[in-house]
Amino acid sequence: MSNPTEQRADGCSIFFTLIIVIILSCVFLSIHSLLQPNNPEDVSLMTDQGRALKIEAYQKENQDFNSRLELYHSDQNSSLEVIMSKIVSKYNTLGNNKN
Repeated sequence: MSNPTEQRADGCSIFFTLIIVIILSCVFLSIHSLLQPNNPEDVSLMTDQGRALKIEAYQKENQDFNSRLELYHSDQNSSLEVIMSKIVSKYNTLGNNKN
């Protein structure tokens, strides 16, 4: 016959081992979270600065293009209504020539 005290000791050792593993896991996770830096890493900071420079360059290029486009249209004195009326009259003359 088996000794009941040995069976209790086996169950207790498993229970205490489980509790120790849980406690050690919690301690590891808390230490790991405390050691994480709050500041971004240098690589991500450099990447963010590079993106900011590219965005600024794009915005400047876009503003230059828009100003050149506005200057061209103001020099040509063109408006959407005038251009559309020219296109319509052109298509009307082409359609009338075929008949």
